[in-house]
Amino acid sequence: MTRRLATAVLLAVGCSSTPPLPDDDRDLAIRDFASGPEDLAEPPDLAEPPRPTGAPCTRAVQCDGTKPVCITKDSQGIPWPGGYCTSQCNPTKNDPQTDINPLCPGGHGACFGAGTSGGCELRCTAMDGPDPCSRAGYSCFSSRPRPSSDGPYSCAPTAFSQCDPRKRGACPGRSCFRFRPDPVGWCFDACDPFAPNCPGKECCYGSIDNGEAACFERSAAGTDGSPCVYSEQCECGSACFGAAGKGLCRPYCGGPKFVACKNGRKCIGLAPPVPPTILGVCAG
Repeated sequence: MTRRLATAVLLAVGCSSTPPLPDDDRDLAIRDFASGPEDLAEPPDLAEPPRPTGAPCTRAVQCDGTKPVCITKDSQGIPWPGGYCTSQCNPTKNDPQTDINPLCPGGHGACFGAGTSGGCELRCTAMDGPDPCSRAGYSCFSSRPRPSSDGPYSCAPTAFSQCDPRKRGACPGRSCFRFRPDPVGWCFDACDPFAPNCPGKECCYGSIDNGEAACFERSAAGTDGSPCVYSEQCECGSACFGAAGKGLCRPYCGGPKFVACKNGRKCIGLAPPVPPTILGVCAG
């Protein structure tokens, strides 16, 4: 089964019969909405303007947008600190360059979901970027924790994180991969890049944060020296190594058994935090 996160977390408001989602189908975002009777009966609060996507709230009537909802706790039981304003939107209207959706109030929201039905979430960048998640208890997540998770990103509770990808062993017996761009991650079943047993089109790829490895679906089969952006574009036993957007597929080497290079190159670390003694690539 492809190791990826789906986009279908249900709000718990008025949906008490929603079953819990399996690990492979959990995600970070609001994708389906329901309003309790109190939300439908309560008149708008005219004392203050409606609040934009991602703003703190205690009631749905405080939030702007189409069928607004104030999330305080989701169907997984995870609290959204201080409440979080969201509303319905059409994912196909996201700007292809910025991910901003005109239906999300405030001008900084992206729409996450399937088809033409989704929910607004506050778009974000890393903590040191121009649009970090400024609210306490929130981090910037991708909807897919995998080597190629390049967005879109949204602010969601830091409590969604299962592990710190910067620390080896954060998932005992498993591997931690980040959601990007903040240091938040998810635990996956571990694999060995030098003796993989991944199913189907999946390959065993290493994390550039910690060198731990997990199975992810391969999107291409680049051989040694093929241009790449993500490791999933390289054949099994290889990683995408190089500057962002200018990488090349290179075979794995090094590791605990000091696997040697066979392409005439030197074994160097997979990334600055990962030395070749943990996991390397034949790229030197």
